[in-house]
Parts: sequence; structure tokens; C-alpha cells
Amino acid sequence: MRKKGFLWFIPSLLLMALIFYMSSRVSEESADMSGTLAEWLVKVFSNVFNRDMSDVQIAESAQVLDPIIRKFAHMTEYTLLSVSLVFGFVKGTKFRDYRIYVIPGVVSLLYAITDEVHQLFVPGRSGELRDVLIDCIGAMIGILLVYLLNSCVRASRMNKARKRMGA
Repeated sequence: MRKKGFLWFIPSLLLMALIFYMSSRVSEESADMSGTLAEWLVKVFSNVFNRDMSDVQIAESAQVLDPIIRKFAHMTEYTLLSVSLVFGFVKGTKFRDYRIYVIPGVVSLLYAITDEVHQLFVPGRSGELRDVLIDCIGAMIGILLVYLLNSCVRASRMNKARKRMGA
């Protein structure tokens, strides 16, 4: 690790703390938060598309949307976590090979597992293998995005260098 390289991992640690905090919330608090967001989204979309909806229709639509929001939140948390971990490994270590992608993937997987185990001890919550898989998909999306972005930047730099040499 580089001198003071651990500082580059602070965003990852903060995201891990946020994930832990969100997983520590009892089921009613978690459901209220995602339910409120789902209702708000239904109201926004009903206004955008000029659809008058009764309170019952809004509640029913929000109930359908709620599990999608929850799973999307899982995926997003782990996408951000894996991106921040890759960033930490690129900036905080001397690794310049496959390890900058593999280690963040493994760390994200292990954290997803421990997060679900943690939820077994939170009233009204449960640990789900499905959520670990969703978290891993999110982590892989993050790693793939960073890899593709890195590849595009590298190709662009090489093209510029070729043009300078050929000009």
C-alpha cells in the first residue's frame, strides 16, 4: 500500500457504514422509507403523464413498486461500493493488474454475505441469498463500468499519442 494509501478507502468505509446502518433499521422503518419513496414516485409519474389517481390507486401502485425500489437500492449500494473500492485500489495501492478489479469484487461479495447475516439479528428482518446475489450483480455492474471507462480512457490516450507521433 502506498504511503497514506488507506485514505483512498475512506469512501468505501463510509459506504459500508451506510449499508450497515440501513440494514440495522427494523423492518417497519425500512418499509416506511421505501414505501414513502414509492408513493412519491407514483404521484410524480401520475402528474407527469396527467393521470388522475385516487389515494387507493396510488397506494396499490406504490405497493407494487416497493419491492423493485428495495432491490434497486441493494444493487445501487453495491455498485457504488465496488466503484469506490476499485478507486481505492487504483489510488491507494501499487496494483495495476487484475487485482484492482478482483479484490473489490471479493470484498463486495463478502460484505454482502455479512450484511445478510447481520440482518438475521435485526427484528423483523431476514437474511436472503437472493439479496446477496442482487448485491453481487450491483458490484459486478460497478466493476464493469469502471473497467469499460478505464479501457475507453486508455484507448483515447493511445490514439492521441499515435496522432502526435504520426503528425
